Amino acid sequence: MKRPRTRAEQKEATREKLLQIARRLFTEHGFDGTSIALVTSRARVTHGALYHHFPGKLELFEAVLHDVVRDLISTIREATEPVSGWARIERACDVYLDCCSDPTVRVVFLRDGPRVVPPERFLEIDRAASEPLVTGLIERAIAEGVLRPAPVLLVARMLGAAFAEAGSAIAEADEPDRTRAEAREVLLAWLASLRAQRGV
Repeated sequence: MKRPRTRAEQKEATREKLLQIARRLFTEHGFDGTSIALVTSRARVTHGALYHHFPGKLELFEAVLHDVVRDLISTIREATEPVSGWARIERACDVYLDCCSDPTVRVVFLRDGPRVVPPERFLEIDRAASEPLVTGLIERAIAEGVLRPAPVLLVARMLGAAFAEAGSAIAEADEPDRTRAEAREVLLAWLASLRAQRGV
């Protein structure tokens, strides 16, 4: 016989349901086109149930944004684990650029996130998820002799800014495939300038 869920488990299930539905709605309609009433209607919960977890639409959007960024970083981490050397750097670049074509990443992370969320908060959410991965990739590349020794955090933050601009360009482009190819060429050329003479 299935054990009845505890009150805490029920609350967590409601929160996850709200996040899943809000994620779909923010992807389909954007931040401006998604209302609290639409989310609660699709989730079949009361406004009070939503406000119990999220003070308002912005906080709900921030929670969705956090999950989208976390999932993006997880995808890159899983894709880069099996490879090493320069191939790992190329793989990380390719997977990120591919993810920029995903509708949720494009709308929530690249388009609405920087516009809706206060800049300091957006940067905090982005860095909390991405910096451990990026600094780890750089440290491993330096240890393997693929990249020259460099200030890891500074390089990571400069890379983060460059990749964010590339992602935004792809998201806004009339010809996203062409823009992706151009962005890849520029990013890898810049990274190659940091490559050790005898990089793997």
